[in-house]
Amino acid sequence: MIISDDSAQNLDLQNVNEYDILLCFASDGLTIFISDQSKTLLSTRSFPFDGFYTANAQEIIQLLMAVSEMKLNFNSVRLVCESERYTFVPVPFFKAEEAELFLSYQQLITEKEVALYNVLANLATVNVFSLAKGLQAALTQLFPQCTVEHQQSYFLTEKVTFTPENSMQVWVRDKVMDVVVLMNGNLQLINSYSYSSAEDFVYYILLIYEQLSLNMETDRLQLYNMKKREKMSQLIENYVKNVNCIS
Repeated sequence: MIISDDSAQNLDLQNVNEYDILLCFASDGLTIFISDQSKTLLSTRSFPFDGFYTANAQEIIQLLMAVSEMKLNFNSVRLVCESERYTFVPVPFFKAEEAELFLSYQQLITEKEVALYNVLANLATVNVFSLAKGLQAALTQLFPQCTVEHQQSYFLTEKVTFTPENSMQVWVRDKVMDVVVLMNGNLQLINSYSYSSAEDFVYYILLIYEQLSLNMETDRLQLYNMKKREKMSQLIENYVKNVNCIS
């Protein structure tokens, strides 16, 4: 595991119990974000590692306990995990004991995965998703009081701006884009799309605009995680005029 993007010099270790830590797990590694109580980002560190979704719980625990931040007492800890297997179920139809069944309607999960869920009360929906059993067991042991959140749950609750206007809001990841479309203030689309190039990325954006009859002159496109993705933003701005890029 290799540490990069170390901004730890911004941390006041004497007051670390006033800071919040966000741990974002993906199949290829971990990114840690530390913020103060005003939500100002103080530190970001990345740990490239391709074993979080294949290693067993003890291997993952050993790796995480070698991370210096794991030994500090933060004000709050938040866990976000990426998973491409997920589905949304209206609250009235959801039963916790049927989480895996709901997920299997969309795509079968393997014996190495477990079905988890997040209740999004403000949207009256439940996000059901799968996670590798090893990672889930490790997080449960290390952070027993924390709920594991799917990346779409985090995106919808923390980043998406709900306004009456039509908009497309996109959480950009390496090779995958998570898309939320609002029309008249209501959720119209929640989905993820794989892409391999900037051209692929723009193709999916334009396809969604066309299929949902969004206006490329006026309806807002909000792109998150666009730092170091200047080519993608410049290319899409040739077509969509109301673009807001957030690093």
